[in-house]
Amino acid sequence: MSDRHPLQPIFKVSTHEDLIAALVARRRSLGLTQIDVDAIGGLAGGHTAKIECGTKKVGYVSLTLLLGALKLELLAVPASGATKPLQAASPKSTIDPDNYVADTNNFFVERARKGARILNARLTAKQRRENGRKGGRKRWADWRAARAEQAAKAERQAKREAALAAKAAKRPATVRRQDGPYG
Repeated sequence: MSDRHPLQPIFKVSTHEDLIAALVARRRSLGLTQIDVDAIGGLAGGHTAKIECGTKKVGYVSLTLLLGALKLELLAVPASGATKPLQAASPKSTIDPDNYVADTNNFFVERARKGARILNARLTAKQRRENGRKGGRKRWADWRAARAEQAAKAERQAKREAALAAKAAKRPATVRRQDGPYG
């Protein structure tokens, strides 16, 4: 037998704005600050503030952490007016095996999220290889430049130390007076 209390819904959420309003209301009802919620939930400092003001969306990880910090559970129920259960869409492959390369390029171009994937899908294999080589040459040049900078820095430091040693050798030694009232 379960020792849990019967579920008592305290918020109805159907949009992202409703979710944010519910989280803010719960935080305030518990008397917590945004910083407190971040600390309790293990979120980065200011994360709750960014979510509440709308500059950051609630992700599945941050939602889980926020719910835990605010001592909430998420319960999904059918919307009012829903008559039949939803069916999951089954992924169907639209790739033609006879024209595999063109279809896979089109598939990745359509599904790509941002620039690099789209650009890469538009390039030929030869262009991709050349880009890879350019990247390797750039990394190698950067490494060599960093090594040269380290060597130059070490040389400058050695010159500074040699100059200080030469200056100290030219300076006459100071003599302590022994005939004072304290000596």
